[in-house]
Amino acid sequence: MHFLLGILVTVGAFVASQAVTDATHFGGLVNPSALVLLLVGPLGVSLISHPFASWKQNLVVMVRAFRHDKQRNLVLASDEMTTIARAVRESRWSEAEAAVERAQSEQVKNLAPYLLGRLELPALHEAVASASFRWMTEVKAADDFLQGLARFSPAFGMIGTIMGLVELFKNMSNSQSLGPGMAMALLATLYGLILCYCVYMPLSQRIRTYLTAGAYEQRVIERSLNLITEGRTIGEVRGAVLDGAQGGGGASSSTMPTPSEMSGRG
Repeated sequence: MHFLLGILVTVGAFVASQAVTDATHFGGLVNPSALVLLLVGPLGVSLISHPFASWKQNLVVMVRAFRHDKQRNLVLASDEMTTIARAVRESRWSEAEAAVERAQSEQVKNLAPYLLGRLELPALHEAVASASFRWMTEVKAADDFLQGLARFSPAFGMIGTIMGLVELFKNMSNSQSLGPGMAMALLATLYGLILCYCVYMPLSQRIRTYLTAGAYEQRVIERSLNLITEGRTIGEVRGAVLDGAQGGGGASSSTMPTPSEMSGRG
């Protein structure tokens, strides 16, 4: 269904752009025909390759990325992991479960539930690595979606330029009618570049920053989970996360994949 709708939206972008061209006149830097083509066309092409569910998920990831604060999350995770560690050490599993459920740190909420399964270290490593990889794949999908829009925008700009030149050549005999075609030819490329480098690429960069920070947080949280499983002191658990917040290297040993490793698997 999304494939057919994407084709209809893409074709509709061309039809609407032509209709707007016939109904409006040259108006400086604002060209409705080029705007319709550049705003709607890339979305239609993306709809062909991305199902409806992925659009919703990508939007959720973008919201999370803009709300994410690495330092705040690590400090928050330190407090939450300390609470969980204390409850587990005293065998108060119901309290530990409640602490995980009300956790505000995204990675604590994502990884800490595996601690409650009372898994041995090898099994815990495998479970955490799988959960981390799923999270990375989800975020990487949002990045790929925005990268696709960034590639499509200049392409539609070139298409708009060709359409504008065709309109220009069609009206060569009437010098007063050359404006719309020339405006479409020039402004379509301009709009495509603006959308690519001022909208979609910065959004993609924000997603990548979120991915890198989240992967680092996962390493820190996994280390603290290992310390809890090994029965280490609460101070060591808290210190493992705080070292990460201060840029320490204590969380370097981990079995979860890095973003570059994940890209290689893709």
